[in-house]
Amino acid sequence: MAVKRAGMALAFAWGAAEAVVFFVVADVLITLTTARNGFRAGFAAALWATAGALLGGMLLYVWAAAAPAAVDQMLDRVPAVSAAQIAVVKRAVSDGWIAAIWIGGFSGDPYKLYAAAAGEQGVSLLPFLAVSVAARLSRFLASAILAQAVTSIAQRAGSGRWALPLIAVFWIAFYAWYWSRMPG
Repeated sequence: MAVKRAGMALAFAWGAAEAVVFFVVADVLITLTTARNGFRAGFAAALWATAGALLGGMLLYVWAAAAPAAVDQMLDRVPAVSAAQIAVVKRAVSDGWIAAIWIGGFSGDPYKLYAAAAGEQGVSLLPFLAVSVAARLSRFLASAILAQAVTSIAQRAGSGRWALPLIAVFWIAFYAWYWSRMPG
């Protein structure tokens, strides 16, 4: 039971950290949890990571509303984030914040940029949080579902123990590619 609580606390903390400064998505933990402990555990990790992302997103939103230049400077120091990327996200939020947050969750632009832009531009907090819950949770659940599919395929092939290493190798390769293409 303590291990389960620790895992959920880690998912919450990871979701919160990613929403503010951390540069590795919570999907990594969610997919590895799913592969190791099953879909129910991955689903729980997705819920806790979403709750953490909400807290982190709200903190960044409030900070950006009060001190947008300071937030931009901080975000520009996050690995794989640039001033140009921050500007693109601000423009997208200005053009239609709901669509921007939904699309952004699957685009590779960090959620933290959307939270900061929404706060800076005065998007209403409660609607922002509602859209954030839906967007974050759908992305995190998609990751858990994909991890479960990989695990099921590996088990059917008689190599269920390979699901966890396969997912780990995927994330290593993904971040090697992602960080090589991103600024910062």
